[in-house]
Amino acid sequence: AHSQAVMETTIDNNNDELWKKVTPIDTVPTSIRNMVASRLAITGKDWTNIFAKFNSG
Repeated sequence: AHSQAVMETTIDNNNDELWKKVTPIDTVPTSIRNMVASRLAITGKDWTNIFAKFNSG
């Protein structure tokens, strides 16, 4: 059996100029991408590739 641990650190974005670069179309929130990647991935590389999809910016 394989097991992985995922640690996530959220960095708040208080910069209005950066928020303008976020593309809300065809994106998935971090929390959902984390859950999906954690459930589907077998390796760390799998997790990274899955998590990277549909990033908001």
